[in-house]
Amino acid sequence: MFSDDDKYIVYLTNEGDLYSSNFKKIKLAKNVDQIYAVINNKVYFGKNDNLYVIDIKGKKESMKIDSDIFGFTVNENNKIALYRKYDNASYDIYMYNFNSNKTKKIAENVSSIINVSD
Repeated sequence: MFSDDDKYIVYLTNEGDLYSSNFKKIKLAKNVDQIYAVINNKVYFGKNDNLYVIDIKGKKESMKIDSDIFGFTVNENNKIALYRKYDNASYDIYMYNFNSNKTKKIAENVSSIINVSD
């Protein structure tokens, strides 16, 4: 994946190591399962069913956003993301706002997300 300004690439190795590179390889995290998005020079990734964010330059530690997540969908404008979280034998839908870095539960007992729009 590329950063918004195309200055960095972000990639995951076969061993689960997460890197960013701008002609200099920067190790961001290890044991990563999936890269979800690169937005506003932040990398959103999954590790052990948890959602994390880290600065693309690796200057700060990764921050856990939520746990027990399943799926992660970003809208076309890269403003919000929806993800499912397993809770009491069903899935709840949460909305994450990339600008405010806030999460809000928006639906309960959901089986799938069809579309994300502003």
